[in-house]
Amino acid sequence: MAVGWYIWRDGGPVAVDVMEWAVQRGSEPVKPTGEVPSSMHVAETRLWDGPNEVRISTVFLGLDHNHGPGAPILFETMLFWPGDESDEDMMRYHTLEEAEGYHQRWVIWCQEKIALKKQGAWPPASTLVRR
Repeated sequence: MAVGWYIWRDGGPVAVDVMEWAVQRGSEPVKPTGEVPSSMHVAETRLWDGPNEVRISTVFLGLDHNHGPGAPILFETMLFWPGDESDEDMMRYHTLEEAEGYHQRWVIWCQEKIALKKQGAWPPASTLVRR
């Protein structure tokens, strides 16, 4: 399967050849913080788990990550949670609507987890491995 290159134009992903993709990607300034260019950013939420910043980042990838038949996978949510077992968990999606919806689900899940950790109720008993 050939790689699919996409740029964001007129409110949606547009398939382009590699040269147009490279020109568009190359025209975006790299942020010194390492954050993604604004044309790739879908949503970002920052929460606090005690002293640790929890960051939920959803981006437009610009490359099809579906390595098989079917619709292109163009969006990704990644969780950055230092010191937590969930650090660098990730999910990918086909559409902007899926990406936005699941971003909100991740935010709610993280908020609930932080609240349970504060109460000393994390991890839930149902997730513990019994030996």
